Amino acid sequence: MTDDQIAVYVSRLEQALGDDEKFLPILEELNNAAVAELVAIASKFVSPMAASSSKKSAIERILKRHQNLMSFKRKQKAVGGRSAA
Repeated sequence: MTDDQIAVYVSRLEQALGDDEKFLPILEELNNAAVAELVAIASKFVSPMAASSSKKSAIERILKRHQNLMSFKRKQKAVGGRSAA
């Protein structure tokens, strides 16, 4: 995978962030990517990772960013956008 292809995946993930129907299929596509490519995508999408990281940890890091946003959205909806304080 080239740097341009990695950038396209990062862009697609950014655009789908917070929407399970769009995000999860992209993540499924990434299951077929090589470890080095996944680590490069996760490093650009979330934060830098060691090149020796596993495929599993790269996928988990990408998914965690999405899940954190989804959790935040649910909490915001639950309090009607108001502070819980």
